[in-house]
Amino acid sequence: MSADFHTHDPDASGRALISAPGPLPGRIVSLELHPWSVGTDFPGVPDDFAGRLAQCAALGEVGFDPLCGDAKRQLEILPELLKLAENSNKPVVLHLVRPTEAVFDILERHELRFLVHGFRGKAEKLARYLERGYFVSLGEKALTDPGVAEFLKRRGLARIGFETDAADADIKSVLDRAAKMWEMPDLERAADAAFDEFLWGKTR
Repeated sequence: MSADFHTHDPDASGRALISAPGPLPGRIVSLELHPWSVGTDFPGVPDDFAGRLAQCAALGEVGFDPLCGDAKRQLEILPELLKLAENSNKPVVLHLVRPTEAVFDILERHELRFLVHGFRGKAEKLARYLERGYFVSLGEKALTDPGVAEFLKRRGLARIGFETDAADADIKSVLDRAAKMWEMPDLERAADAAFDEFLWGKTR
């Protein structure tokens, strides 16, 4: 079944990991504390956050974005969030914009499965994330980069997923478009396997 690695649509089709502020009955949810909401006056992780996280499949999106919010405060909050993910054995959906070595230092102190969502950079950047052992999900904007396509044709689709994010799109159409453009007919099956591996640590 078509797997959407990241969406904000609570009615998303297929198997969707829905980023939301709390659990949604019958849906697979990642508990969001977006870095955009972490400004200089951010009071801290809410007291009930761990309880909500226990009812969700993943943490995120969380992360770092110096273009929106306060970078220093984000770096203070991120370790606390990752510790909660470790305590509850949850994988983590990352929003990363211009991540610094300080960000990677924080991430690498935690033995967690990380998904970099919304990737839209060059193949070299994608390769660096994959070399770190991260999962990466691509949106429609990443599909038209010929360098990314050629890299994935050579490397294969292990730990690669696809997403709709906030777009008014159906994940099946995104997957079909990628499979056709890249001439990779097994793309949807590979993405489904990566979805299970990210969320549960194995292919079900």
